Amino acid sequence: MKPSSIRRARRTHPGRMSPRACLLLVLAALLLCGAAGAQAAVRAWLQPERIALGDTTTLNVEVDALFASEPDYGPLERDFELRGRSRSSQTTFVNGQGGTKTTFSVVLEPRTTGSLTVPPIKVGDAQTEALTLVVTASTPGSAQAGDAVFLESEVDAPSPYVQQAVTYTVRLSFAQPLMDGSLDVPPPPGHTLQSLGPDTQSRRVLEGRPYDVIERRYLLVPERSGTLELPAPRFRGHVRGDGYQTFFSGGAAVSTVGKPLALTVRAQPADAPDPWLVARELTLAHAPLQGPVKAGESVLLALTLTADGATGSQLPELSLPPIAGAQVFPEPPQSKDGAQGGRLSATATRRFAIVPAQAGTLRIPEQRIAYWNSTSDRPDVAVLPAIEWEVLPGTASLVPAPAPPEPPASTATASSGATTDRPAGMAGDAEGRDAATDLALRNWRLATIALFVALLLALAWGWRRGVAVKAAVGQGSGSATADAGASVSLRRALAGGDLAQIARALASEGGSPSAGLGAYAAGLADPAQRDAVHALERALWSASDVDRATVLATLRTAFQQGPTRAATGPRAATSPLPPLYPDRR
Repeated sequence: MKPSSIRRARRTHPGRMSPRACLLLVLAALLLCGAAGAQAAVRAWLQPERIALGDTTTLNVEVDALFASEPDYGPLERDFELRGRSRSSQTTFVNGQGGTKTTFSVVLEPRTTGSLTVPPIKVGDAQTEALTLVVTASTPGSAQAGDAVFLESEVDAPSPYVQQAVTYTVRLSFAQPLMDGSLDVPPPPGHTLQSLGPDTQSRRVLEGRPYDVIERRYLLVPERSGTLELPAPRFRGHVRGDGYQTFFSGGAAVSTVGKPLALTVRAQPADAPDPWLVARELTLAHAPLQGPVKAGESVLLALTLTADGATGSQLPELSLPPIAGAQVFPEPPQSKDGAQGGRLSATATRRFAIVPAQAGTLRIPEQRIAYWNSTSDRPDVAVLPAIEWEVLPGTASLVPAPAPPEPPASTATASSGATTDRPAGMAGDAEGRDAATDLALRNWRLATIALFVALLLALAWGWRRGVAVKAAVGQGSGSATADAGASVSLRRALAGGDLAQIARALASEGGSPSAGLGAYAAGLADPAQRDAVHALERALWSASDVDRATVLATLRTAFQQGPTRAATGPRAATSPLPPLYPDRR
């Protein structure tokens, strides 16, 4: 027989099965198992069947099928929290007969105590039987009981008012090193609970055993009056054991619960302030005052409101009432939260720019902020006393001081009548003093009128000089060019009245601030402007008293239409004083 015939005979030997046939048989078996899975038996059990509140149990659902659909865990969510899910499959052969099993596991945490019913769970067309889980009340751990891990919780106000900020503190103490863990602090329904700052760590000795402590604070704001129940906090994690097995297996599992707390929330009192604000203490203050204050110049006033036992969002917005004789420009308010001695605190600040319009006494009225003092349990007020500033006349003020009022005629008559009863010497002295006073008053008035007339003449002369310069420019002489107008900085400096600022603006107008006023004046075509600049230079460098008001008036008149520059280069100054910066060319 040929070798090829032998190979074909071996392939078709009746005692053997080809690979293709084996594959088809396996697929058929799998299809049969899948078809049988729809009608397979389903079993369920709990492990363990009795736990304490805060602990967990595992619900196992077993199906006699390799490919089984996921169980419907929806009915469990009413009484339990689902913590984790898993799935495993197993195939066995016994006495030539095979079998497959699929097990679904879910970790359940009960929400309440008592005898809880685990409802039937559907798996495809089948479902499990109902089960019963006994949940007992949890016993909080403590150092006295020798627990390695335990929780403590407290509030700083057991009977708070509505919308009062309450500090809720939870402490986790552990005597063995933690490998991992999670702290769950459920919020009370219908109330606000949020974390307050980072966790703090410390160490203490209890019952002769050292414990590490992690402290976490929360901000609790009751939204309505009545009984407020804080659920017990819970901790789950793993601690490092003494043996190598617990170290390499991820540590020993631990869990503990704290004590639930009940608070009595009080409604607002009948005599509560409006708007409602409750705090242990409220303080209103201001920063150190600036000085001196001049009319037309701004001064800053910074107010600070500090609250012990309140949040920044609860504090009112700081403001100032209208102030007579001044304008107020407030800046945006700022607030921040903090902690003092483990208690909640808040600070609100705001700055105000105040511009007095005239000299005299600037008075800011007293500020009052009403609140409810939770320490004394009565209405209270934070008071900022009135603030007074002495406002000096502005440097640019041209208005003379008012004349003293004349004595009324009745008073003069009475005084003259009274002299008839005096001795002759005393009457003569009184008449002499009155005559001297009248003479001094008359001279002061004449001097004031003369100064006013001189100022008017100076203004008229400057105006005529400006008209003459404009006419010369209009004739097209080409010897000078007039600017379209003064720059913004020069106009602001002239309006402000500060001679040093005007000098800086003029130097900047010349294009070289370091050259000085002498060089700038040499480049001007208008003699009135050159004279005004030289007068400004003398006023800045003179050691004697200078009539700054006259200098300012001259500058404003000369540069009312802007500087007029020479077209053919700088002209020599007509001032008898040498230039401050001589020409070195």
